[in-house]
Amino acid sequence: MNPFNIYKTSLFVLLVTGLSLAACKKKNDFIGHDNYITSFSLKKADMTFTAAITDSSIIVTVPDGFSLDSAVATVAVSENASIYPKPSSIVQWDDEALFVVDAHNGEAKSYRYTVTRSAVPVNGSVVLATQADVDAFGKMGATGITGNLIIGAPAGTDSVTSLAALFNLKKIGYSLIIYPTYSATGIVGLDNLQSIGTDLKVEGVNNLVELVLPSLATTGSISVNNPLTETITFPKLTHVAGSLAINAPLNRMTIPNLRQVDGDLSLTTDPSSGAALIQDLAFPVLTSVGSVAVSNFRQTIKLDLPSLTALTTGDLNVSNMTALYDLNCPVLQTTKGIITIPDPFVATKLTQISFPALTQTGGVNIGINSLNVIDFPALATISGSLQINAGYPYNSTLTSLDGFAALKNAQSIGITGQSALTSFKGLQGVIPNITAAGWTAWGNAYNPAYEDLAAGKWTN
Repeated sequence: MNPFNIYKTSLFVLLVTGLSLAACKKKNDFIGHDNYITSFSLKKADMTFTAAITDSSIIVTVPDGFSLDSAVATVAVSENASIYPKPSSIVQWDDEALFVVDAHNGEAKSYRYTVTRSAVPVNGSVVLATQADVDAFGKMGATGITGNLIIGAPAGTDSVTSLAALFNLKKIGYSLIIYPTYSATGIVGLDNLQSIGTDLKVEGVNNLVELVLPSLATTGSISVNNPLTETITFPKLTHVAGSLAINAPLNRMTIPNLRQVDGDLSLTTDPSSGAALIQDLAFPVLTSVGSVAVSNFRQTIKLDLPSLTALTTGDLNVSNMTALYDLNCPVLQTTKGIITIPDPFVATKLTQISFPALTQTGGVNIGINSLNVIDFPALATISGSLQINAGYPYNSTLTSLDGFAALKNAQSIGITGQSALTSFKGLQGVIPNITAAGWTAWGNAYNPAYEDLAAGKWTN
């Protein structure tokens, strides 16, 4: 054989053998060092959520209030890699989880799975006139409404029985109005509602016994006017930007964190609609309010305003409170309006009135025939009138006005119906600053003329 041909044959054999060995190595010796999650998604019902995947995290974003539990996962990993735990074994996708991806060569990589929540706003106003409307709207999972939310209708037959479908709702841009065709005895479904932009109106809802909004923190005005509402509970309410008006036969009222009412605070009840059995009307941390008016709660023993420092625009008016024994305003310093407690022709059990921190007020009008102590030790200025009057039978227990020893300024003073009153020494600082036309005294044990007081005849 030709040596050159032998050489060519040998070279060919070596080449074929090398290629064969290389092919076998590529097929059988896969290194496989990749350990990545390349895609991740969850599907529940007709909704699919695709995760954002970073170097060490899997983040799924879903609407606020939407539960991923029982969703089905679709996950892809690197070639010949494995993932633990198996996504198919997980049911509770609302919880955080840790996944480990093992590469073919054994190298491991960890991923933390988390869920983030996104708001689902609805623009404009929403009217839910029927239960079907409520249920259909609830399926949207809305967390906010930029306009008004109106539930029910002003008149007609009962049409809404439950608000459970509104559980996700957290914010209403303008008003929440609940009309009389809402027929349930309680408000269930608005548990997560945190803010109302302008007004909360629940008026003429005849079956409503309990009004409880456990998460409401801020709102504009509140108006509740219902003949059967016995319980009002706003445990997180801190600020009312407008007025707060309640007309209901209350047995219980709990608003423990309310600090400020920019408008007027009005509490009343219609005795014909049923007895209001509440004994304590309390606003433990309320510091500022426009005015306060409380009337017709005939079982109420205590009106408790322990933190109130200012009435910024109006009066403090208490009337027709026949069982009232304790009026507690220990730190009230100023009022723009008149303090009226109560009118002189309604009996009450108050025996003492004390405003130890009050320095300035628009007026004082006390009309009680059971008082033995009236104490305004820091009151220096009354921009209007001081009136202490008692209807018949006259008050037979008040003997002096020493509780006004700090008073220096008033427009006028009238003292009537105090059949045991003999000393006017407490008015020594203010009498020189009023005129004879501004002085009235009758029906007292001592009825001095203005000239008597000006001459220093302070006692009988």
